[in-house]
Amino acid sequence: MEPSIQYARSVDGVNIAYWTHGDGYPIIQTPSGIGLPTRRAWQIEAGRRWYDGLGRGRRLVRFDNRGFGESQRDVTSFPQDFEILDLETVVDHLGLDRFALFAYVFYGPAAIAYAARHPERVSHLILWCTSPRDFDMGLPPALEALRSADWDLYLQNMALLVFGWADPVQAAQYAQALRDSMSPESVEALSRLPEHDVTSLLPSITAPTLVLHRRGVRSSPNVPRELAAAI
Repeated sequence: MEPSIQYARSVDGVNIAYWTHGDGYPIIQTPSGIGLPTRRAWQIEAGRRWYDGLGRGRRLVRFDNRGFGESQRDVTSFPQDFEILDLETVVDHLGLDRFALFAYVFYGPAAIAYAARHPERVSHLILWCTSPRDFDMGLPPALEALRSADWDLYLQNMALLVFGWADPVQAAQYAQALRDSMSPESVEALSRLPEHDVTSLLPSITAPTLVLHRRGVRSSPNVPRELAAAI
């Protein structure tokens, strides 16, 4: 059964959408950035298998950032630490004192910063296909140039960049999910934020940390090795 979307209100008055799945020790999965939103991710078969696995013997919590997916969409500006603020909103709303934190792709810097600031709350940290620096995971300049020129083509190419030409069906589903979950205005506002670099915080992380990387992801293989070595 598809989990029901619920809402938590942030300290600055923004409604953040989330759902939970399974029972047991809590694990928070962050968004990938502007990636697949909570509801659409569940509606895709591969997404359901993924969440069923994560929620087996655990309480999985998944949420959308402000401005995207099922969260409040009429957001015209983003605080510098909005990702941490949205994470804290859901965690505090659920009353979670301690949990595992699973972050991937563009959410890595925010998760690293949160784990470093709140060692008493993060029992385990999982970092998948990510980096402490935004610019390591940046989209190709040619793709970024498409954003203002052709929004639909931009989304199609972003999906193909993630899934590749070998899986056009899943890429098409992902492109439609992106189309339904975000607007050009939100992405443009997000692009104006300064880039994050939380490399200096890595040595202060005390939670047991698992660093995972997938072949073919657009970043140097040295990035995850350096990330793991610095923690």
